[in-house]
Amino acid sequence: MILSRYLPKHVTDVPTVADVLQALDSELEKLELELDKIEKESTINTASDIGLSLLESQFGLVSNLTDLDERRERVKAKLRGTGTTTHQMIKEMALAFSCGDIDIEFTPSDYLVTIKYISQMGVPTNEEVFKNAIRDIIPAHLAVAYEYTYVTWKMIEDETWKNIETLTWSELSQWGG
Repeated sequence: MILSRYLPKHVTDVPTVADVLQALDSELEKLELELDKIEKESTINTASDIGLSLLESQFGLVSNLTDLDERRERVKAKLRGTGTTTHQMIKEMALAFSCGDIDIEFTPSDYLVTIKYISQMGVPTNEEVFKNAIRDIIPAHLAVAYEYTYVTWKMIEDETWKNIETLTWSELSQWGG
């Protein structure tokens, strides 16, 4: 019994008091479980569909995704994407969306921001969601271009067929060696 620890023994020995304490303990345990659920739903990394829906509505995000991880990444990006857009903010957003390291080039004369994926080969899995988040934070008068890194024949010329024969063309184009 939880509550009985806070009362003197001569009080907890009374049968009626012991019954009331037991009933209260049971309700306290239920309350603790509900509080744990609320905490999990309030935390981005552990929220289920219900908690993510609440977080998305707080940030004005329309949920059209079914994958919980992608939805979490969008909420995190929205948290990071407030204030003046900087190189660092865009890099942090790329990391939040599992896009890896990126280079950012700003060409003022062309009103262009170029984002180049440098640590990830091929198109990142969450790229569309990332692009939407970038569009939300980049000023409207700027265009955004994306550059990708793929494996070239030169990069794999020293590999043996045995090392790469089980890869598909898609896997090979994103292969890191």
